[in-house]
Amino acid sequence: MSDVAWTLMDGILSLRGEDVLRGVDSVLGIHATTTTGVFLEASFERSKPRHVLRLGTAPAAQAWTGCHRCDPYWMRPHTAPSPEEIPTDTQYELAGLHGGRYLLLVPLVDAVYHGCLRGSGSGLELVLDTGHPQLSAARSKALYVAIADDPHELLPLAAADVCTHLAAGRLRVDKPVPAFVDGIGWCTWDAFYRDVTGQGVLDGLQSLRDAGVTARFVILDDGWQTVSESTHEGRLTALRAHPEFGDLAETVRRAKSEYGVEAFLAWHAVHGYWSGIDPVALPRYGSRAVLRWYAPEVLGHAPEMNAIFCGAEGFPPQRDSLRRFFDDYHQALASAGVDGVKVDNQSSVEGFGHASGGRVAAWADLRRALEQSARQHFDGRLINCMASASEGYYFARDSTLTRTSTDFWPNDPASHGQHLYTNALVSFWFGEFNHPDWDMFQSAHPAGPYHAAARAISGGPIYVSDEPTWHDGALLRQLVHFDGTIPRCLDVARPTRRSLFVDPTRERHALQVYNRNLASCVVGLFDARRDGSDDAIECEIGPGDVPRSCWRSLEGIGINPNACSRGMFAIYLQRAATLHRTTWEQVLKLQLGPLGHELATIAPVVSGLAPIGLLDKLNAGGTLTSFARYPDGRVELELRDGGRFGCYAMRAPTRLLCDDTAASRSSYDSASGLLTLALPPGKTYRIVIVP
Repeated sequence: MSDVAWTLMDGILSLRGEDVLRGVDSVLGIHATTTTGVFLEASFERSKPRHVLRLGTAPAAQAWTGCHRCDPYWMRPHTAPSPEEIPTDTQYELAGLHGGRYLLLVPLVDAVYHGCLRGSGSGLELVLDTGHPQLSAARSKALYVAIADDPHELLPLAAADVCTHLAAGRLRVDKPVPAFVDGIGWCTWDAFYRDVTGQGVLDGLQSLRDAGVTARFVILDDGWQTVSESTHEGRLTALRAHPEFGDLAETVRRAKSEYGVEAFLAWHAVHGYWSGIDPVALPRYGSRAVLRWYAPEVLGHAPEMNAIFCGAEGFPPQRDSLRRFFDDYHQALASAGVDGVKVDNQSSVEGFGHASGGRVAAWADLRRALEQSARQHFDGRLINCMASASEGYYFARDSTLTRTSTDFWPNDPASHGQHLYTNALVSFWFGEFNHPDWDMFQSAHPAGPYHAAARAISGGPIYVSDEPTWHDGALLRQLVHFDGTIPRCLDVARPTRRSLFVDPTRERHALQVYNRNLASCVVGLFDARRDGSDDAIECEIGPGDVPRSCWRSLEGIGINPNACSRGMFAIYLQRAATLHRTTWEQVLKLQLGPLGHELATIAPVVSGLAPIGLLDKLNAGGTLTSFARYPDGRVELELRDGGRFGCYAMRAPTRLLCDDTAASRSSYDSASGLLTLALPPGKTYRIVIVP
């Protein structure tokens, strides 16, 4: 679009003469435009540490959805019928407009101000806050606005705009994912909580092996460090494991040499432990007790945050001290054989912005120091946790793995649907900046299959927190190949359009998320209600639920995305174990009971064939490690493992080869079109199908 497409005059932001926002504060003006959207900047006659600016109303908006922080550490999704009901501390907002278009609003971060959205009696407001009572500036980047016909095509373009304009981090697609996410993992937290020992770690790995699974990575969670009890949550007193844990280096050595662990990660809080670093035991880092001081937006959801949960923390206020701490600690861990870190409690840094140059500077210093140390000592193997402030994403230049929801809560039945809903909606926007980590779960838990299905298509790491001897081995084997690798999707799981403006935790709508594999797309459907309802909900699934941008990603393997809407598709329902053929417009009708779920692998039918993958894995399409179509209709593919391979075939193939020989143990069901081939597990296979 041209530079004059966007205008802001007399409080009205317009796009080609159509009003987008009415009642915009006079201090806001257009700073820059792109082919996708527009950046607004605030200019103040009298600068203050905190400004509340009017954005007014969006006259064409019909419904709103987005993510707000429910405390400093985590986000939660919301829906709203009007901008007045948008929660405080909202970090992105999407509106559905009349005529089928979509409006995206992204509050920005500048040198000193952090932006967020909230509703008010007069419409939408933008809050700019420094987190420091004496810090202010005369100007600030304020808001990004964009409109498009397709939200799934809009967000990647908008994220590229925001990333370029802020010039502080990098997009997810430009950052490599650590290799350990391609294997199944185990975390010690729910298995032991803080009573973890080195022997317990080895017992857990042995127990998983007995269940038929080799953990490729381990996260040693909270409970292993040497801490004092001088405060409510404890402070770090040494850079080594506490005596009751045992020898960390020996634990790591045995985990790798005896149990096949390839990456061993250790947990620590951002300032050492929950109440920080003990200044007497570790004087090198100059830590001092600092009281938290969070902005009103945080206190609007969590009014106790300035008083409880480590209200005073041993905080190193100097950036050099923080870098020195990470360097020393990570060097000590690396010398014990540790391969990476999970760093928790990161959003606490903004609560100390008043003691370290403001919240934006505190976040910037943290990201630089932490990522530099992780890169130097662990080749970048870092999981960011409790880091759901927008700076945690926008300032991430090197790290990419970030937990996108609060914990898996095994003892809270109402939390499971909310967990999935949160991960999906946070991933929708912030998944453009960092790779989402949907957290651990327990395989033998009653909700284990529900969480396993979600993790299988999340595109992120899969790791369980099973207690020793308490596993669902059959479920675990549906998540993993014989060699411990997982059939991981190629992208980030996001909500489909059906799930954008409904709250599936409160409404009778299934949560619907999608992802892609080499030759197919996959859609997960989940009953996410948290009200204890025991009745079933009805839902639908069809090829048209998958965004066209996802189908276009299959173009390189001989599928014409422009012809998708005119073609045929095969849909394999994993739980129902049924295969269906549909057109673009057709849908399958399903019923989901409490914590019910279904995974639908959807593959285009080309020359009468649509490979599905290994049917005994939750993400069947992810088991294909290579795929090619040829002009004569022939299909060649490689499978990571054996099992029951399935493919839709319009008719029985003329030839079916496995590793260059005629395949035996195959069958064809002419009624459904399901071609299956039984392959012994434990090796890779090359399959050729000639229609």
